[in-house]
Amino acid sequence: NADSIIDGLGGTNAAAALCEVNAAAVSQWRKRGFIPPARLLFLKVARPDLFVTPKKKKRLACMGVIADESPVDPLRQLADQVDRPSGPVAALH
Repeated sequence: NADSIIDGLGGTNAAAALCEVNAAAVSQWRKRGFIPPARLLFLKVARPDLFVTPKKKKRLACMGVIADESPVDPLRQLADQVDRPSGPVAALH
């Protein structure tokens, strides 16, 4: 689906920038419901994460091809948000 691919790229302007075309061209892709074959082939190489099943996505993440989208531990996330001491006090920790 052209819309989901374009949205996955960050929207019309982001897709246009990545493919080095103007936003009007990408808007036409949306309107027609397909991305031209040469651009689609490029996008499959540039952003394979948009074209794989969840199982393949996990495998590609393990290989380091795409970012791992593992669920974030809420406690770890909270701990990362807590202010850490800085300056001379930080040296004591």
